[in-house]
Amino acid sequence: MEIFTSTGFLGANKVFPPTKSKERLAKYKVNNTRYKGEYNKERQLVIKTVNGTKTINWKVPKLNYYKLVTDKFVGLLLNEKPIIGTKNKDLEDKLSDIVTNSSFWLAFQEAARTFSSLGDGVLYVYNDNGLPGINAVNPEFWYKVVYSNNINNTKCHVLAQPIYEENFDNVATEDKIIALRVMEHYRGYYIERYYSYNGSTIGQPIEYVNDTGETIPVEGKRYATGIRGFAVIDFNNSKAVDEVYGSSDYEIFNEALELKEKKISQLDCVTDKHIDPIVQVPYSTIEENEETGKAEFNGLGNWIAVREGEEIKYISWDAKTDAVLSLVNKLDDEIAVLSEMGKAFLFGEYANVSGEALKTMIKSALDKAARQIDTIEPAIKKALCAMLDIVGVSVTPSDITIGWQDGITETDLTIAQTAKTKIEAGIISRKRAIMKYEGLTAEEAERDLDIINKENSKGGIVHE
Repeated sequence: MEIFTSTGFLGANKVFPPTKSKERLAKYKVNNTRYKGEYNKERQLVIKTVNGTKTINWKVPKLNYYKLVTDKFVGLLLNEKPIIGTKNKDLEDKLSDIVTNSSFWLAFQEAARTFSSLGDGVLYVYNDNGLPGINAVNPEFWYKVVYSNNINNTKCHVLAQPIYEENFDNVATEDKIIALRVMEHYRGYYIERYYSYNGSTIGQPIEYVNDTGETIPVEGKRYATGIRGFAVIDFNNSKAVDEVYGSSDYEIFNEALELKEKKISQLDCVTDKHIDPIVQVPYSTIEENEETGKAEFNGLGNWIAVREGEEIKYISWDAKTDAVLSLVNKLDDEIAVLSEMGKAFLFGEYANVSGEALKTMIKSALDKAARQIDTIEPAIKKALCAMLDIVGVSVTPSDITIGWQDGITETDLTIAQTAKTKIEAGIISRKRAIMKYEGLTAEEAERDLDIINKENSKGGIVHE
């Protein structure tokens, strides 16, 4: 169990990464190669031939459902941008500008990918010359320090990243680590310091000139963030009550996918052997090589000798391919169920159906997204509050609303009818409807409303 209650794992002569973190970091590495499609580089399947004396090394194919599951999940969240709102109109416009200018949804998209693939999403809010900025942090460089009596209460976030020497003289030279940058993030401030580092053990604290040209002294330097809470915000996937970090979406269906890849490899082997079948020949056609003393058949390909009277013919493997194909199909069903994506959504097994029909077909995927939103939404609101702090606006997460979309495109007629029904029922305002169903910002929706009002007052179309 990886739980840190102090920053004691950082300092001279300490093993880094900490021993406690090795299991988590190893899982990150494995799941990252799964997402990238590099996970089967060295894997091979060993198949025995008919005579049983030799084996064939057969490369196992990649069926990268890992990336598919993650990208499908992110698509449900962000194919249609969520609508952010507040109780204050002036604040809503400012918040809309911040989201647009900071590429907020791009940073969140990257963090949502690591949330699904690695189990943890980490956002970092920073002051960019008076303007709020945000980016996604690789969880590999992130450590959470919690209180011993309540591991759900964060004491600080640590970002620790190796710095490599730039060497352009010799391309064959391996990357050399020259320092370890450590940032301890507390509420309202962080401390930046540097250590010498050899890739496995932390050395002494050092003076270092950072990327901004500022000299960080040996004892480190403290910076105010201008944020009331933490500048680092995390959200964790499928986290157990006694854990600090989350779990990847890949763990639950990995075994089923590995089995499917193995069966596909076996089918490939069988197909290959059918292309180059074995020749059945009588003993009388076999001759002994005078030089080697070995039995030979004067023909092409592999052969096997049978008793006299049998005709010369090709034989092939009597493999139970139908049973294997049936198993592969069952494994597809299992992967779809375990990933909670459903075959209709994961494999695109649906015809040209309406949005409402599609929602019924992919209900399990929508249910999963809705459940994950409950985990993700508080982190997004904290990040937005932190960005508003930087521009001098103080709000709480309860002041912000987020209208999530489902990523399923409806026809224009269905959208118009839905919007009209909700407006007439008093469920939603005209401005909110324009933002939700047209994907416009608060400012753009306000401008459209002004044009619509002018058109209605003049009884015709106003060109602007």
